[in-house]
Amino acid sequence: MWRVVLLALLASLIFISCDEDDPKPPALAGSITPASTPTFLLCNSDSLYVFSVRVENFDGLDSVYCVVQRPDGSENAPFRMYDDGGSLNLTWPDYAGTTSGDIVPNNGTYTRAIWSNLLCAGEEGTYRFTFRAARADVTMQTTTMELDVRSPIACLFNSVEHPTEFAQCFEPAVISVDMSEDPEVPLDTVRIQWLSGDTLWWEADLARGNENVWSMEISPSDFQCTPTGTSYRLRFEAYNRFGLSCSRESSGLSFTNGLPVLSNPQLADTLYRPVTPGDSDTLQFFIRNNDCEMAGTAWTQSVFFEVSRDDTLNWGTDPSFFLRDDGVPPDVTRGDGLASSYLVVSHSTTNLNNIYFFKYYSIECSSGDTSVALIDSTRIIQSGTLSSGNGNTLELGIASFK
Repeated sequence: MWRVVLLALLASLIFISCDEDDPKPPALAGSITPASTPTFLLCNSDSLYVFSVRVENFDGLDSVYCVVQRPDGSENAPFRMYDDGGSLNLTWPDYAGTTSGDIVPNNGTYTRAIWSNLLCAGEEGTYRFTFRAARADVTMQTTTMELDVRSPIACLFNSVEHPTEFAQCFEPAVISVDMSEDPEVPLDTVRIQWLSGDTLWWEADLARGNENVWSMEISPSDFQCTPTGTSYRLRFEAYNRFGLSCSRESSGLSFTNGLPVLSNPQLADTLYRPVTPGDSDTLQFFIRNNDCEMAGTAWTQSVFFEVSRDDTLNWGTDPSFFLRDDGVPPDVTRGDGLASSYLVVSHSTTNLNNIYFFKYYSIECSSGDTSVALIDSTRIIQSGTLSSGNGNTLELGIASFK
């Protein structure tokens, strides 16, 4: 009998031991943790900042919200956070966005965007954010987060370097500035403007180089039609993503815009009219126009010309009598200083052997002044005759067109 009792006792011990080797897993503790939050808020700009938290293992969740304490210790109305994929239209509180800013619904990430300028309402300082998840019987919360809510720090021009005199066709020079900027709101543009009175003649953006130095190379072509003067101002403006951050000016600057210089006309010494009545030949002719302020610029009426036959006394012209430097045929390259046009030479029964004089000139766009004229000539002969024309008619027997 005692053997049966012993066996029963042994069996019960084995059962208890096996039961203790396979315990039930404990329930996981709920948690709320920040997922994405800004590092600071700008108080005086209408910026929308997004806050997100993760809530896990918290059954029966009623709400997720954030309590905001102001620098003076008072509390703002808390803003609720949503895991709605941004689908709900929200109205409260007034400093929070009308949608949550959440991207993926029902993934355990709760989000809300807030307007920083409406939150602080002019009160800068340290704000404290505490995120909470609540249900009927318990509330969880994060460690309180402190954020600096402030205005952007205005930038500062530490130094500015540039010439004060820009002579005619000056050698390229460098304009540079050394800047201090808000490290959280970096500058994206530093611009220069060339001014006289209220007139803006031109502007350009500097390029960011090493550290906080911005610069550009300036050349005569930046000035184009800017007139000669001694009372110019150079205005510097620096911008960040919120707009103008700081500016400064240099005054008493001078610039000289000289007249263009013409040279090297390219027209054959002798041309021949076609033999067949009614026929015409189209030729190309060129002249060099050295105007350093217009280099690289498309200039349609780069050079004008007038024509006289057999003397240099009776000049005639036409609105189509100009050579272009704008890359439009017959011109090849815009702004290369080589102005081009077409010349139409037609069969003639009256103008058989004449010398045509071409008077070329350019008009300075900044002043309207005319350059020193350059005169060139070519003899045009009607093929099949050696007779000379009478030269008494105003008809030139020559045409130029665009």
